[in-house]
Amino acid sequence: MTEDWPARVRRLEEEVAGLRRAMRTRGLIEQAKGMLAERLGCDPESAFAVLSAQSQQTNVPLVQIAADLVAAMPADVPRPPAELALGSAQKSNGAAGEFELHAVTELDRRRHPPALSATANRNLRLSIAALDAAADVDELARAIVTVGMKDQPEPAAAVWATEPDGALLLVGCHGWPAQAISEWRRLPSSIQTAVGHAVRNGKPVLLDRGSAHDFVLIGPTGDVRLVFPLVSGGRVVGAFQFAWRSTRRSGEATRLYLSHLAVAAARALTRLWPGAATGAPTELDWVRAVLDAMQSGAHLLTPVRGAQGEILDFIIEAGTPHVPAAEVGRRLLDVYPHLAANGVFAGYVEVLTDGTIWQRENSVEETNANGRKRTIVASRRASRVGGAVLATWERLDESISRDRHLARLEALGGYGWAEWDLNTGDARWSPGMYRLLGKDPGREPIPFESMIDLVEPVDRSRMERFAAEALSGRDSVVDVRVKVGDDVRWLRMFSEALERKAVHLLAQDVSDRYAREQHLRSMQSRAAAGRLRLASQQDLTARLVQLLYPKETVSLSTEQAVVLGRHVLSEGDQPLRADFCDALRLPDGGLLMMVGDMFGVGLSAAATAVRLVRPVSTLAIAGLPLPRILEVLNTDLRRDEDPSLASLLLARFDPLTGEFAYASAGHLPPIWLRSDLSMPRLLAGGVGPALGLIEDPKYHQADVELLPGDAAVCYTDGVIDQRAVNPLMSLATALASAYRSGGSQALLELAIPRNTEEACLCLLEVRGLKHPQSG
Repeated sequence: MTEDWPARVRRLEEEVAGLRRAMRTRGLIEQAKGMLAERLGCDPESAFAVLSAQSQQTNVPLVQIAADLVAAMPADVPRPPAELALGSAQKSNGAAGEFELHAVTELDRRRHPPALSATANRNLRLSIAALDAAADVDELARAIVTVGMKDQPEPAAAVWATEPDGALLLVGCHGWPAQAISEWRRLPSSIQTAVGHAVRNGKPVLLDRGSAHDFVLIGPTGDVRLVFPLVSGGRVVGAFQFAWRSTRRSGEATRLYLSHLAVAAARALTRLWPGAATGAPTELDWVRAVLDAMQSGAHLLTPVRGAQGEILDFIIEAGTPHVPAAEVGRRLLDVYPHLAANGVFAGYVEVLTDGTIWQRENSVEETNANGRKRTIVASRRASRVGGAVLATWERLDESISRDRHLARLEALGGYGWAEWDLNTGDARWSPGMYRLLGKDPGREPIPFESMIDLVEPVDRSRMERFAAEALSGRDSVVDVRVKVGDDVRWLRMFSEALERKAVHLLAQDVSDRYAREQHLRSMQSRAAAGRLRLASQQDLTARLVQLLYPKETVSLSTEQAVVLGRHVLSEGDQPLRADFCDALRLPDGGLLMMVGDMFGVGLSAAATAVRLVRPVSTLAIAGLPLPRILEVLNTDLRRDEDPSLASLLLARFDPLTGEFAYASAGHLPPIWLRSDLSMPRLLAGGVGPALGLIEDPKYHQADVELLPGDAAVCYTDGVIDQRAVNPLMSLATALASAYRSGGSQALLELAIPRNTEEACLCLLEVRGLKHPQSG
């Protein structure tokens, strides 16, 4: 079966990792083979067989056997470069020529550095092999961490390069979080760090848990940090930074081992990083200064070469102010991978190889920025500057886009601009100016003095003064009306005195502003009239309250029952809603309660309340049943062309039987509070449509038997807390609690919600029953 892609990728990654491990150790094994062949007087293959046999017999990896052998050879056998003249320069031939690079360590100040332990010596040999196999600076940092510092907890390493302005550039690291790499890609000289201190003083810096310092800690959160400056040609060009986590201070053996490791890493870095070692970036400082003054996009690129000197990529050494700072120090193809596919990268290589000037005009390029594909139009040009490439480009699609955006902004904001050169008579108008004046864009702009003829006659005197001030070189502004077809527009014109013998004018369509101001004046006039009506209505409302509600409470008491009522009036400038409640004694000894709520406010609500309160009393005294009273009231309201609406609850209590009869016209149900402390009950039944709603409604009566100690509560919607999950049951529970704790008076004093505009509450409490024989 064909191998799937994920499995194939994993297999290839494992093969690559194995090849890398082999490359790291091959040099050390070859060195051990040569030493053993010389000592035994045999060929290298026989020496390798001896090493392999030793590895199998001792069950020790072959590379460790080789490392121990190299470390144990007598002094007459050449030592590895890491232990030859520690701290002195090592020489190597790179693409940029012969140069020196070494790490400044504490071993530089010792005449006879202490020897490493056997284990440390072995690890150092393994590290040297891994460092010599590194293909780039990041891989070198990885070798430092994974091989050289593998015994330290959570190790991390970084390589820094100095910049002409004193800043430090992160050129390679391993063990750093991605966020830290992004934040500390370039380290300004103003930030006090251990790396910057080591570079400025040219001496190693050690920070551990016992060190007192005020440095800003950058990179991984290690407890121990050790920094070694990198020196070339008598100047500091960078630094190594080692970090790891530890709960105690760094020991002498650890610092000694890391010093040897830094020396070996510097020797390997010489091969990978010739630009920093030779000081090439400093020689191009003048190019950096030029880039800072350029308006278009540009990069200063230094090559990244392979083992055979071929150009693999370019490092972005500097850029113009348009180039994001995060790009500086990164590889060109990492930032712009599409340049390898569209031939631009090949053009840059050609420039550096042949010294020719390369350019491409108005080329369409497909890019991929932040995971999104884009098409751009760009002109590019590149030339060689010393050993670097100066590449410039101009985004033509951005210029086209800016013109489109400007035209769009003019259209959205109602703007237009114009310029007149009074010496030559030349004039330029923007598309917005043609649109504002209703002119054909294909025709030449009119002279400035002819602008007066476009203005409505009523505004021409103001336009003439404006033109005179503009021609005299003074700033001026004027609002005038211009007729465009059948429409008249208000234009606000600004003249700006930038130079003599020239007029610069900006115009804006402010017709909407004048329309809004006119509308505002109309609204203000209507609001003033409304305030007069409101004041009159408030005065009338106060008089209606005095007429309808001479008392805010209702109190009616007999030996068998007591009726209490409370009316809460609206406060402030709220209109009258005309809720009402009342009670009266009937000729047969019964008690009548009524609670009403108007569907409206102000005068209409007050008028409807007047039409209900008095007739209810008259009809009830006449002995009409409760449903019949509601029918009569509905008939009266329906006589109007536009009937008013109201809800009304009527209730009658018979002291002989304890019967509580009630009928409702669209009103909220009464609440029955039981004397036996059982749950309160919402009384259903007896419900009909609201008064004034329909012709010939049918109303019904319902009744319950109340016992001494029972109470029935009638109310309007202002008493209800609308924020409750179940408002009616919440009210019933609150009424029951108040009744049990304080009786009928506590019910009457029940708190009304703060957002209530108007409310009524009326209750009947049964104290005893009147038996017929006692009558």
